Amino acid sequence: MRLVFVLAILLVSSTAWAFDVKKELEGKGMKKELINNLNNSCLEALDYDFKKGNSYWNTLWNKQSEMALVDFLQGTKHYSLTLLPMKDGSCQASRTVTAYWTNTCGALAEKYRQNYPAGSINIRKRENVYAWISSSRGTDIYLYNVPNGCVEVFREFYVRTPKKK
Repeated sequence: MRLVFVLAILLVSSTAWAFDVKKELEGKGMKKELINNLNNSCLEALDYDFKKGNSYWNTLWNKQSEMALVDFLQGTKHYSLTLLPMKDGSCQASRTVTAYWTNTCGALAEKYRQNYPAGSINIRKRENVYAWISSSRGTDIYLYNVPNGCVEVFREFYVRTPKKK
C-alpha cells in the first residue's frame, strides 16, 4: 500500500512539473500546439536551456511536425536548440551556443580544461581557430580570437531519457 502511495506521489509531482513548464512556456508566448507535441524529456531539455531573461526567441516545427527548433538570445549568448521527441519517451537534442566573451581564448580554454575530467578533452590550437575542444560526451567547442575578446561556439548532441518513476 505504501509503495502505491509513493508511486502516486511521484506520478503527480512529475505531472505537476510538466504542467508548470508548459504553463511557463505558454506564458512566454510559445504556441500551445508546439508545447503539447513535446514529451517530458524534451520539455526537461528545453526547461534547462530556456533561461529567464532571454531577450528574443522564436520556435517552429519542421514540415513533418516531428522536430522543434528554438532560438533565443540571452545577453551576449545566442542559443539554438533542436528537439526531436522519440516514441520511447526520450528526446534527441542538439544545442549550439554562440557567445562573445571579454576573456581571452586562452583563459576560456584553461577554464574548460579545469572543468572536464583529465583526458576527456583534447585542445588543439590552429591558425584561425584558437582552440578546438572535444569531449567524449558529444561536445565540440570552438574558440575564435576577436578584438578585445573571444567568440565561443559550443555544440553538443545528447539524448535525454525519461526520468524513472
